[in-house]
Amino acid sequence: MMRKNGYNRGKIAVLFINYDPECLSETKKHLEKSGRISVYCAENAEEAIALLNKNPFDVIVSGFVPTDSTGKSPENALLKYIKENNIRIPYIVFSGDSGEDAVAGSFNNGADFFVRRTGRPDDYYAELAGKIRFAAENRKRPSETDLFNQERLRLVLEATNDGIWDWDLKTGEAFFSPRCFTMLGYEPDEVPASYSTWRENVLPDDLLKAEKVVYDCIHNGRDGFDLEFRMKTKSGEIRWMRARGSVVSRDSDGKALRILGTHTDITDWKMADKALRESENKFRKLFDKASQIFFLFDLDGNFVDANEKATTTTGYTLDELLSMNVNDLDPESVIRNDRRNIWHKFPDDRDIYIETRHRRKDGTIYTAEVRATKLKIGDEHYVLSLVNDITERKKAEEAISRSEKKYRDIFENSVTGLFKTTFNGEIFDVNNSFARMYGYPDAEEFLKSGKNAGDFYFDVRDREKVVNIISEDGSVTGYEAIHKKRDGTPFWVSISGRLLCDDNRKYCEGSIIDITERKKAEEALFLSNRKLKLLSGITRHDILNQITVIRGIADIIDDLEDEQEKTEYIGKIDSAARTIEENILFTKEYEQLGVNTPEWISVSGLTDRRSFGKLPVHNLCEDIMIYADPMLSKVFENLMDNTVRHGEKATEVYVRCRHDNNGGLVITWEDDGTGVPDEEKERIFQRGVGKNTGFGLFLTREILSITGISIKESGVFGSGARFEITVPADSWKKD
Repeated sequence: MMRKNGYNRGKIAVLFINYDPECLSETKKHLEKSGRISVYCAENAEEAIALLNKNPFDVIVSGFVPTDSTGKSPENALLKYIKENNIRIPYIVFSGDSGEDAVAGSFNNGADFFVRRTGRPDDYYAELAGKIRFAAENRKRPSETDLFNQERLRLVLEATNDGIWDWDLKTGEAFFSPRCFTMLGYEPDEVPASYSTWRENVLPDDLLKAEKVVYDCIHNGRDGFDLEFRMKTKSGEIRWMRARGSVVSRDSDGKALRILGTHTDITDWKMADKALRESENKFRKLFDKASQIFFLFDLDGNFVDANEKATTTTGYTLDELLSMNVNDLDPESVIRNDRRNIWHKFPDDRDIYIETRHRRKDGTIYTAEVRATKLKIGDEHYVLSLVNDITERKKAEEAISRSEKKYRDIFENSVTGLFKTTFNGEIFDVNNSFARMYGYPDAEEFLKSGKNAGDFYFDVRDREKVVNIISEDGSVTGYEAIHKKRDGTPFWVSISGRLLCDDNRKYCEGSIIDITERKKAEEALFLSNRKLKLLSGITRHDILNQITVIRGIADIIDDLEDEQEKTEYIGKIDSAARTIEENILFTKEYEQLGVNTPEWISVSGLTDRRSFGKLPVHNLCEDIMIYADPMLSKVFENLMDNTVRHGEKATEVYVRCRHDNNGGLVITWEDDGTGVPDEEKERIFQRGVGKNTGFGLFLTREILSITGISIKESGVFGSGARFEITVPADSWKKD
């Protein structure tokens, strides 16, 4: 589409052709800043020809490089039109393609000047403006006088920063504008403005190359040249120069007769270019030698660049990668297309982080951590992707996760109470066994209570001792103390723990074992040993007494002659012997007292099988278990024996259970016999009291006392015997 332009003949009229509307607009803005140039824009040859037919122009600037003048391609239709219509307007090629072929092609196909659109915009727009002014001022218009008079030439030379030269090869004369040498630090006319002066200032290393290019232009048909070389300044400094020349006339043999050209000081550009290349090399080394993978790809996912780490990790060569798309590395690319258009819509300079999987050339898969950024390089958008192969890290994380899960499973399912607490007693983790040990339904409920470790000690000094041991030794093992449950019930525990440090926080991790039953067993064993020792002494004393009686009677019998008296004394010997036998039998039973560890025993189980076929027993205690010596069965045997021997009219027995006011359990044994007189209620539990051996109820009380259980007779004489067995709160439970 042709752009609307106002024509102003007071300024240099420039026709600018370029396919890119943005380039047209930007170039027009820069050229018209001085107020001396008016730019008329066309996006194609048809628009340009239409403008040429309507308006006069001083200069034509083309944004493309002509390859021929036949007009076969649309780009060259304008050039063909100009030649066919003998339009003598200076033609400038303004292109980013600055290769030697592009420059040569431009001059060979009719261009008068070539301006590179590379480097800093201010520089190349200034150069283009200078060329436009030079071309316009030196153009011969049929209606104007000779523009090559001295005054106009002076103005042109002053208006441009380039040195201008004109070499007449036929006469050998060469003209160099003062700027050609003032840019080297010389004053105007300080040195001869000649080819020899130029030749003397070119560095020898560059002179041969420069003269060879010029020779090819003169003798081998080249229409122009563009070369760079170094020259010495007056002060001895080295400056880079750019020389561009065009053959403006040749003889019949094709040999150049006249060459016009310019000199431009490009030292600053060269230094900037060197710095840029050094920076690029530095970046390239950092890019290639980075320990992480770098990919650069366009918004469609096509790879543009990659570093060495990328090639070694994926197994592809750089050339192979540059022919691939990012989706080629995705093992799920066949079923997933969600990333194909993501970058087109993604904002600039925004980061994205993903974990994905990449496929190597050999088909193996690795886990990739990707951080990518959309950025703009020149006029194009790209994506810079930083990738880490985190396969080993993921394996380690999975191993740690499995280990933590295993630890957590052990922690939560252990039958031992496990805990974690800070040094000041704040409990932040427990398992269910720990919670239930203290009377809570589960760990969650326990942690909600906000209890401190110190709250569970009956004696706070025990807590202080545990903390001191851990502080000094780093751990504690098997420390025994009395703790209290949620309801205040005391129980014995064994505490083990160790000091740990995590996230700059010290804490204690350990276990709690309920050793109440062990403690009871130890206490019962101690009591049993004490009772056995006492009974052994008493029994030994009783047996010795009976032996003394026997010996005394034996001495008396030796002196007796009356047979009847002898018989009476022999009966006493027999009675003493029976007493000795009973004591020996009693000690046989009593020696079993406390031998075995106390255990939980079902009351109903004992009474159900202890009727002996003599009297029925009605058990009204269901699912009751008491913690007692294994000889508990002997207790109920003795009670049944007592009912049968002394109950006289007894026909049945009832066993009942009830709670007392202290949380304990009272088991009653009731028969419907004669009962026990009030004055005998306590004596019947003494050793040797009774109509039989006198050991039954004594042994019963001894067996029960091992685990803190007591027994008494509380019945009404004449209505039957009633024995009450009182069990402590922590020594009974429901099965």
